[in-house]
Amino acid sequence: MQDAFYIANTHYIIANTFEEQNEDDSSMAHYQISRDVFRESGNTNGLGSALSSIGILLTKQKKFNEALLFLKEALPLKIESQDSEGIANVNRALASVYYQLGNTMSALHHAELAREEAERSDMRSQLKDIYLLLSEVYEKTGQYDRSLKNLRKYVSFRDSLESEENRKALAELETQYKTQEQIAQNQLLEEQKKVTEALLIAEEEAGRKRSILLYASISVAVLLLGLSVIIIRANRQRKKANDLLAQRNEQIIAQNASIREQKDIIEEKQKEITDSINYARRIQFALLAHEEVMKNELPEHFVLFQPKDIVSGDFYWATKKDADFYLAVCDSTGHGVPGAFMSLLNISFLNEAITEKVIKEPGAILDHTRSRLISNISQQGQKDGMDGILLRFSKQQISYAAAHNNPVIVRNGELIELPADKMPIGQSDYENTFNTHFPELQKGDMLYLYTDGYADQFGGPKGKKFKYSTLNQLLIQISQSPLSEQKSILETTIQNWKGDLEQVDDICVIGIRV
Repeated sequence: MQDAFYIANTHYIIANTFEEQNEDDSSMAHYQISRDVFRESGNTNGLGSALSSIGILLTKQKKFNEALLFLKEALPLKIESQDSEGIANVNRALASVYYQLGNTMSALHHAELAREEAERSDMRSQLKDIYLLLSEVYEKTGQYDRSLKNLRKYVSFRDSLESEENRKALAELETQYKTQEQIAQNQLLEEQKKVTEALLIAEEEAGRKRSILLYASISVAVLLLGLSVIIIRANRQRKKANDLLAQRNEQIIAQNASIREQKDIIEEKQKEITDSINYARRIQFALLAHEEVMKNELPEHFVLFQPKDIVSGDFYWATKKDADFYLAVCDSTGHGVPGAFMSLLNISFLNEAITEKVIKEPGAILDHTRSRLISNISQQGQKDGMDGILLRFSKQQISYAAAHNNPVIVRNGELIELPADKMPIGQSDYENTFNTHFPELQKGDMLYLYTDGYADQFGGPKGKKFKYSTLNQLLIQISQSPLSEQKSILETTIQNWKGDLEQVDDICVIGIRV
């Protein structure tokens, strides 16, 4: 088994050498031999290293889909081996491949995992490249504030590392100079010793005194000449090193100026975009259900609404038509600016169905909304639209229609999940009509309407999703509490669960006491 490790490791080192010389074919051949031997010998960490190196080499050759296969196989092996540097390397490589393939969400996920691992183990040289990659991915997704934050970290780490490298280079040159100086001094002492010995011999041999003195003088002259050459050469090397350092510093100053210019441009863009999005937010919030209308038309209730970004793809909307009151809780395709555009369009079509077309049944209203979405934005195969619930309060009776999202009732400590049609309000493979349901509610029931953002939030000690089962159990526990307290518990719970992780989607939860 030990022999197998030496064989595999030797091929791995040879592969690295060929890769440094840009001989990719030879490098790949030795990486593959190393992989096969590591696999046969059961060496998990070595196999992970060979697979990740193959993936990185394929990435260099722009064979991104092939690289993805090797890197995905390498990651669990590095995690199993608890190889922090390997985990960070593979996650960074996966992020780079996903970024090249246009999958920015996966790229962002793996880049953040790489950052966490590198920061935890203080891998400074890796962190520099990871921060630069994060800056590029966040800029691609339009999150300029996070892009700028990571760009600043990249510059800070790069300058720190380069300064450290410069200090090491200067120290090495000084060491070389001192070493050469010491050698010269030793040579001088040795020659002086020889001269002394020669003079002693000269004293013993009076007849040869003149020739010995002449020889000694010539030797000292040659020695001094040699020492002068060594010192001059060392000074030249030192001057050359100083010139290189000065040139490098000038390059760094130029790069910093360029980065500052880029930073100013990004900050200006970010301000313009943020101002526009904030204006869009005011427009979107003006179209959401007004609290005064909700108080007048609904029983006791609460609304928990937390957009992921400034504007939201989730929305809650209400309108009154004659004696009927309608309340919609919906999740549009996407979030942020694209999601907000979809929410405005979805609200307009719901409003059109109820106020202009005077359609009363919730199922028929969703049918009309779906038809309008398909005819307006799905002509080229897009499947944009929304999931959601539409409630109708009419003469002591409640009816509803639901697309994917199930309303739930909590009654006497028991949760009842109401039915929903398993198709979206938009283009899909199923085009049945939406059903209108008439639930039998009892006084004291808690009716909850929610989108998927709360259940899908990552967090907790293992970075897992919160899940619908956990959310429903929490609703059972808080159902008897006052409505304001229920909202506060939901807010605190999801914040503690999320911790330092990013919010992944818009969150909307509405509770109504019947």
